Amino acid sequence: MSSNERKQFTFLRHAESDFNRHKKEGRDPKLTDDGRKDAQELTGEYDYALVSCMRRTRDTFSYAEELKAGDIEYSSLCREHLSGERLGGSNLMEGEVNIEESQEEFSFRISLLKTFLQYKAKQYDYILIVTHSGVIKAITGKKMDNAESISTNTLNLLPEPDQEKRDEELLALHCK
Repeated sequence: MSSNERKQFTFLRHAESDFNRHKKEGRDPKLTDDGRKDAQELTGEYDYALVSCMRRTRDTFSYAEELKAGDIEYSSLCREHLSGERLGGSNLMEGEVNIEESQEEFSFRISLLKTFLQYKAKQYDYILIVTHSGVIKAITGKKMDNAESISTNTLNLLPEPDQEKRDEELLALHCK
């Protein structure tokens, strides 16, 4: 078995948020009561978890008491596509200015995320990424429902030639 075959990446979309259910405008929406209940039903054991810095992903992970990870990091690399005030500002955190990310910028960030995950796969075999629908679709091509996950051992994480040069930049961005 190759070292890649032992790796497992599980992408988990956050549980239902106020924006998902009610299209309630506001920054960084919280989970609904149903979302909290769905999160509490999540289970699994991982060596490492990368959790988006957005409230709905952090809350999903924290309410999922049976979702265990040896090491946990919170990162903006796996946050949703920044849509500014569109979508009622739901993809912005409290205190952020009206930030919009072009599709090219989002694709670049996804490329950085893939490189970062490849780096982490050198250290961990079972990796959980608690993130958002747009991020999961950009990486796996699959549209996920709330609190739904997809696992794979191959995500086309081979670095592009210029990505190897960006490894140091990636780590510097992640650690800011």
